[in-house]
Amino acid sequence: MKGLELEGLRRGVLVNPDYQPTFDELSEDFADEHVPLLDQRSVQLRGLTEDQRHWREYGYVIKRNFVPHPLIDEFLRLRTNLGLGHGSFPEPIAYAQHEVVTDICCSRELHHLLVDLLGEEMGIHFNLTDFKSTERGWHQDDYFNPPEVHGRYCAIWMAMGDIHPDAGPFEFVPASHKWPCMRREKVRALIKPEANSNEKMEWPIFAEYFVNKAIDQKIKDTGATVERFLARKGDILIWHGKLVHRGSIPNNPDLIRPALISHYSNIRSRRDFSNDISRHKGGGYYWNWGRTLTRQHSMPAITAPYFSSRRLAGAIKRRALSLVK
Repeated sequence: MKGLELEGLRRGVLVNPDYQPTFDELSEDFADEHVPLLDQRSVQLRGLTEDQRHWREYGYVIKRNFVPHPLIDEFLRLRTNLGLGHGSFPEPIAYAQHEVVTDICCSRELHHLLVDLLGEEMGIHFNLTDFKSTERGWHQDDYFNPPEVHGRYCAIWMAMGDIHPDAGPFEFVPASHKWPCMRREKVRALIKPEANSNEKMEWPIFAEYFVNKAIDQKIKDTGATVERFLARKGDILIWHGKLVHRGSIPNNPDLIRPALISHYSNIRSRRDFSNDISRHKGGGYYWNWGRTLTRQHSMPAITAPYFSSRRLAGAIKRRALSLVK
């Protein structure tokens, strides 16, 4: 057992550590009427772009040299000025606080690409900014979400430098977005009530004891292929909310893994975060979490009443910690 898999056992919060559920026992299929167009198996689609065909078939898209290097260099200078070293920004919403992060995550090109893949406009709601692999085990992001999200979710791994193969690269299972999706209530039932609250969002870490092993066995049973994203500066990988992935264990823990990871949900109906959404000048959207960028917007912000910014910031930080890659 590696990474975070033993945390739940160490904390004594597992209902029955001797019981190992299968992937199929913890998951369920989504009906076509609930999922994005490119996920609908009953529909015959013609005239798709190469990116759309790859997304539909494999659940991810890689774009080489996508992020402009001057923006990356500005981002790296910001990290240096803040004295972050290999660590993360103080909060997992750097895009809502630093203009260069917003420019990277909400660019016109990226916005248009996400609309092509998901079929609707998406908004960023948190970043992961450590320059080290957090060694998170196998999982699907969508199982952390409310049940009605149904795959209208994606994340992007952006290389802020060249990634060494011994630094713990991002790993994923192509086409696993076609598998059933783990459901959070089924997984939470494996954790003792005092430790499975959605408020604290610690249960996904504790659940790794079951989830990582269940998916690992599913990979073996299906003969699925595991691939690594050995990126160079500016490369990005966009992955489906149901795609199985992990942050691998680094062979050399002294190496850095310079990445900016961003998670996106549909802005049309995702309201468990808040209604406080802004549009970037490039066209992309982002949840504000009560923050204000010191910048000029060429497009007006979309705002509505929202919950306490302190409560939301705490909730998104807990959620981000549970989703680290």
